[in-house]
Amino acid sequence: MEGTAFSQNRTDNHDGPRDLVRNYSNFKTSAAPSRFLLCRDGSWDDVSDDAFELLRAGFVSGRAALEVSMDGSSYLFDFMRMVRIEYETGHQKPVAWIDVNGRCFFPTTDESSNSSQKVEIEIKIDTCLKKNPLKRKTISNPPPPPPPPILPPSSDVTQREEWGESFIETANPPKKPRWTYLEPVSGGDSAYALVSDLFLDEMRRFYPVITITSISKCSHTDAPGTARLRAFQLQLALTRSARGSANVRFAWHGTSARGVDSIVEHGFGRPNRNSHGTGVYLSPPRSPYCSSLLSEVDENGQRYLLLCRVIMGTSERVEAGSSQFHPSSDEYDSGVDDLANPRWYIIWSTHMNTHILPEYVVSFKSATPDEVCSPRPMNSSNRTSAATMMSFLRLFAEIKKSIPAAGFRTLENLYKEYKAGKFGKAVLIRHIRSIAGDKLLTSTIQGVSRRK
Repeated sequence: MEGTAFSQNRTDNHDGPRDLVRNYSNFKTSAAPSRFLLCRDGSWDDVSDDAFELLRAGFVSGRAALEVSMDGSSYLFDFMRMVRIEYETGHQKPVAWIDVNGRCFFPTTDESSNSSQKVEIEIKIDTCLKKNPLKRKTISNPPPPPPPPILPPSSDVTQREEWGESFIETANPPKKPRWTYLEPVSGGDSAYALVSDLFLDEMRRFYPVITITSISKCSHTDAPGTARLRAFQLQLALTRSARGSANVRFAWHGTSARGVDSIVEHGFGRPNRNSHGTGVYLSPPRSPYCSSLLSEVDENGQRYLLLCRVIMGTSERVEAGSSQFHPSSDEYDSGVDDLANPRWYIIWSTHMNTHILPEYVVSFKSATPDEVCSPRPMNSSNRTSAATMMSFLRLFAEIKKSIPAAGFRTLENLYKEYKAGKFGKAVLIRHIRSIAGDKLLTSTIQGVSRRK
């Protein structure tokens, strides 16, 4: 019997948002388990002693999920979702446990509370009477309801830069979503607060006027969505086995309204050709601004960012101006522009539908400046002198010494394509901001203005 630890928590796409939050509370508040139970044909049975030891060790170490091989089959025990999944068939069974303090932790059911309370009393009595908590016990009644839902406080979330082991879920949807398979998140929901805070924390520094018009959650309940979810889970297991850590992170991806529709329904279909090779570009969870530069305004003045979970695995640095479109060797899974402080995560086209799982869609409106010089609004007297009067060539000459040579060559090539009519000014501006950064552009324009 073998046990393999996972750093990820999502497995069952049928749980409702409240159930998921409640199960998260179970995992976080439980003491060390003294029994693990599986639901088989309406009855709750203890797992074998060997399986219990593996599951308990993983649980106590803080693992969100654990792969266990037993009886010739491999299973994923997901403590967050309180479910066991058979890898070969995908069949799922509910999982429950009782901790050393006698507290019972069961997944939610639709059964009456009276029946649930009866089972909880029976289990607690049994736990107190049995000296050996691992002795097999069959429970033929439905399980009790777990404690009220609790979301992780924002401080817990901020302490985990990876975010892959954190999790956000939503409450009842308030209205019909714009897109199929997206569930609107209520403005009073804890998940709305966490996602919006993450989004606005940086964006407000660049856009004094910015409004979130909606936040929606990807449900992954349709057949293609379920398949992509399973592919993500399997890739996570493979990466974890090969690398020792799947290095799962949350990240932002900017796109258009049509892009959201395509990604949610069919997955990622077209990589970006940007400054660090060809792939799907995502920015770190606390840097949505970079990805907002790749978003497009729709007919209603709205733009869109997807908050995704990403399997980074082992990342390699990709130089600015690179034409790379796949890992440079089998040792790497993804790319970044900077290993120490990345602004971009790059998922190659060969990996984009196994390593990226969209979770939320943020729709927003902002006062988007047309000037290349600054992401902040400027007064009318500054607009003309900074944006209109300065040519792109003058700007390139000013910033040439401040960016890598490969990045500058990329700017020159992009400018040639712009002059040839291959794309518009707005696209060129987004590329310039992505390569040079707004801090450099702002200081450059201000310096030129002072010299006049």
